[in-house]
Amino acid sequence: MVLSSQVIADTGELKRYASLAELKQALQALALTKGIAGSTCAAKRIPKFVNKSGNRIVSSKMVIIGTNYQDLVNDYFTEHRKIEKTNDSQYLDSPPCFGIVEGITQHPTFCRNEEATHSTTVTSESSATANVSFSVPYTGIGVQTSYTSTSGSSTQHGGSTGVVSEATEEFSWTEGTGDYRVVAFVNRYSLAQKADPNQDVEYTIGSIHTLADCHYVYQSYTNFHPHHGAITSMAQLGHPTKVVIATPIDYNVSYVDEWPSYVKQAGKTCQDPVNLNEIK
Repeated sequence: MVLSSQVIADTGELKRYASLAELKQALQALALTKGIAGSTCAAKRIPKFVNKSGNRIVSSKMVIIGTNYQDLVNDYFTEHRKIEKTNDSQYLDSPPCFGIVEGITQHPTFCRNEEATHSTTVTSESSATANVSFSVPYTGIGVQTSYTSTSGSSTQHGGSTGVVSEATEEFSWTEGTGDYRVVAFVNRYSLAQKADPNQDVEYTIGSIHTLADCHYVYQSYTNFHPHHGAITSMAQLGHPTKVVIATPIDYNVSYVDEWPSYVKQAGKTCQDPVNLNEIK
């Protein structure tokens, strides 16, 4: 079988593989070519035993020490996520709207949304199928929740309140403000789709761990078949430490702001229609 990486011209770009499984298979094949199993058995020979070992690897495990996977997951989500404003009471403890007229002062309490994160699930190629060990976060990883920075006329409350679970604001009437209303809402973020196209994930390989099937004989009649392990670096194999794999990423993400936002709208009352999509 010809691996896809073997037919790519040397253009100075990262070596490309179709999957983690294919990458591990290629590294194991290189280890066999380099005689790693045979030399491991020779080095582990028991005194007075004759080494009859061949060059057989019974299993291998690839160790990944770096990847830009999390960054790609977050970047794609940020670019493609859907953001909707909602004043659903499920996410908003304060009234969605309250009016301010002369002689009226309001003191609404804004609460931290304890159920802000509903799902940050992201699935991709399973490392278990390729017998891969990650020394960096990979399996079970999810989107890192990030909230839209408020700008323009809207303000998000609680951005710097630490562990405080609620806070009270004061809204009052002045000659400068005149009558106005305060509209409260939260942003809801979602993405339920597969990344298109598959994302080019870079992986930095630390080593490949191989288990050699050894055979030793003592005085022609005692046979001993232990398995001995070896850790081989990419330099020893003559293989680049960094590769790229086009990886499918499937998003099932939905969460809302931890804190509500609000906007002051001059000259309007809560009886007037509210269009949350017009709020910037």
